[in-house]
Amino acid sequence: MEYVRRYKPEKWLFPGQRKDKHISTRTVQAIFEKARNKAGIKKDVTVHSLRHSFATHLLESEVDLKYISGAFRALKLKNDRDLYSRKHKKI
Repeated sequence: MEYVRRYKPEKWLFPGQRKDKHISTRTVQAIFEKARNKAGIKKDVTVHSLRHSFATHLLESEVDLKYISGAFRALKLKNDRDLYSRKHKKI
């Protein structure tokens, strides 16, 4: 991953202004909105949409559900059980 090689994060993958703190939720949302606008995407998508898309991609790639669920728990993401218990339409 180029980002990791280039920036060599120590504690957080995306550190905030202080290296010992992670990037804020609002900052992630602002970066996402800017990228979405720059790409000309008109569809109403959010950062949360990325989570659903990622999980759906993993499921469609036949990644084991236990692995996906464990990875999301390790990332401290909430409500993943519902995410995997139903089929998703493609975004």
